[in-house]
Formats: sequence, structure tokens, C-alpha cells
Amino acid sequence: MANARVMNMSEETKRTADNFVELINELFGTTEELANSTRPMNEGEWLNISKNLMKLHQFKDRFMTNVVVVEQVQRHQRGRVLNRKKKTREEKLTDTDMMTCPKCLGVLTIRHYREKHSKAGYVSKLRLFQKQFKTKAKKKPT
Repeated sequence: MANARVMNMSEETKRTADNFVELINELFGTTEELANSTRPMNEGEWLNISKNLMKLHQFKDRFMTNVVVVEQVQRHQRGRVLNRKKKTREEKLTDTDMMTCPKCLGVLTIRHYREKHSKAGYVSKLRLFQKQFKTKAKKKPT
């Protein structure tokens, strides 16, 4: 093993990983012993397996409360939106979540209108930006 990879991890992460591997190996070892055995399981073995399963469950609970893991699970559950088609103005106006701004006549979500668009000065800044954009587009190169 000349090309062994060295992983950079903190002591706490290494300790947690070692505890997890030890727990899994112990569970698999006990299960293998019982599968190869002809005798029934005794009470001590039952308690040992139950204790290891409880530790594994606690490990899962601790792992699933990690913020990064929770965000990854939620992102996976939401899934990807593939081939999103842009809605036309008519389709947007038929949607109950959309509305037309009375000042600039733009179609936007009701939530966006309430939170940002209707605030003082936003529409006037938008109009100023649109005017600047139109004047730049109208200039012809000489």
C-alpha cells in the first residue's frame, strides 16, 4: 500500500468514525456468530445486540441533527427541477400567486410585491434603470 491516502480530519471526527466502525463490526460479528451457531440465542447475547442497536440509533440521531447533513437531506428530498419552462405573461396572470404592479405594470409574485417591490422608491429606481437601459440601446454606433 504505497499509495495510501491520508485523510485530514479532526480528532473528534476520527473518534466518532472509529466508534461507528467498532459498533458496526461488533454487530456484524455477533450476527455472524448467531447465524453459524446451532444453539438458540441466550439472554446476554440478546442484551448485547439490543445495546449495540440502541447505540447505533443514538449515533444516527446525533448525525442527523448535524446542520450540513440536514440541509443535504432536505435538498435531496426537494429534488431537481428539470426543463423548467418560462411562463408567458398570460400564464402568469392566470396564476393565483402572481399580480400586476399598478405602477410599473410588471407581473410579479404577490410575495415579492409585498416584501420588496411596493417599498418606497423601488419602482422609481426600477423605472430609472429601465430608462437608462433603453437610452443605451437606442444609441447607434457611429
